[in-house]
Amino acid sequence: MESKESIDLDLSNYLLAVKRHWIPAASILATTVALSIIAASFQKPTYQAEGRLVFKNPTFKVVGSNLVSTSMEGGESGDLKSLISTQNLLGTQIEIITSHSLLQQTIDRLQLKNERGKLIEVSDLQAGLTSKIVGGSDILQVNYKGRNRQEAANIVNTLMNVYLESDIQTNRAEAGSARQFMDRQLPQTLAAVNKAEAVVRKFKQQNNIVDLSEEAKSAVGIIGNLDISINAVRSELEQVNAQSNELNKKINLNSQDAMRISAISQSPAIQGILTQLQDVERQLATESSRFSENNPIIISLQEKRSKLSTLLQSQIRTAIGSQAQIPQGLLRIGELKQSLIGELLRSEVQQTGLVNKLTSLQNSRAAYEKRVTTIPQLFQTQRQLERQLEVSQSTY
Repeated sequence: MESKESIDLDLSNYLLAVKRHWIPAASILATTVALSIIAASFQKPTYQAEGRLVFKNPTFKVVGSNLVSTSMEGGESGDLKSLISTQNLLGTQIEIITSHSLLQQTIDRLQLKNERGKLIEVSDLQAGLTSKIVGGSDILQVNYKGRNRQEAANIVNTLMNVYLESDIQTNRAEAGSARQFMDRQLPQTLAAVNKAEAVVRKFKQQNNIVDLSEEAKSAVGIIGNLDISINAVRSELEQVNAQSNELNKKINLNSQDAMRISAISQSPAIQGILTQLQDVERQLATESSRFSENNPIIISLQEKRSKLSTLLQSQIRTAIGSQAQIPQGLLRIGELKQSLIGELLRSEVQQTGLVNKLTSLQNSRAAYEKRVTTIPQLFQTQRQLERQLEVSQSTY
């Protein structure tokens, strides 16, 4: 550790050195300050002008013969789209603004000349020009540094105006291309929409489609109701069949013979002939006991009986519509048997009606079941046709 006496000795030495050399040091300092003041007085001032442009990206553009969307994936459609996420497009605009063509137009408009009175070169203008993207935005900033304040402002303003004019011309050209494209494509696209609509309409008409979803739900309910009705008709038909079998046993006739006998028993002409025939039979039996077979009375009664028998068969054929032979004992039946025959015939009619009703219900159920099985395929085809229609409409 140094002593206090040594430190005081060093300070004294420093002070002695400064006293010996202060005149040269002061001279050097004064000279430096003077030269700086002189240089600053002769240096020309520099001015910076600044301008900003805001960019938006159109939703579509014409590329060749196609109209191409420029909207980004996942974004919403609209007239203009922010370029925040596509800064590379702003970089392209920087290249356009600083291009040789636009800079030359700026020089020509402002008649920018050098010290020799000639128009400056594009490289001379580029030297003072800078462009940058304002961070995190879709704004492009254009700067120019020059010796003249008004000239710097004029250069920035003129350059941006030249760029905007060029951009307007480009947009007009693209709009014209878009108009020509739509003039060509709209009729074709509209025809495609009309064709797709006609296909969907024809498909629905051919397959009787209104609303397949509702139809499927409704069909399931209808099939359930048809099953209930079919079971009810089957039960009723079984009862009628049992009744018919019981009546057949009582009258000992099939339904066809029962119908014939019923028709005969309800025919006044046949019943009248039967009455006359029975009277002749009784007379013939009575007179046969009194006279011989060659007696004119017997012969007359036999002829009358023969004529009545022939007439009876004719009336029977007319009544039943066939050559069937009906036993003599069944030509006239009692009221009880006639009532049973009537019940049998009514039962047969009811049985026929129930069979037809059952067949109709079963056919309806089969038709609905077939429809239900085809609905998924119809729905798939309909969705495909509707998607094609939606694409055509969206394109239009």
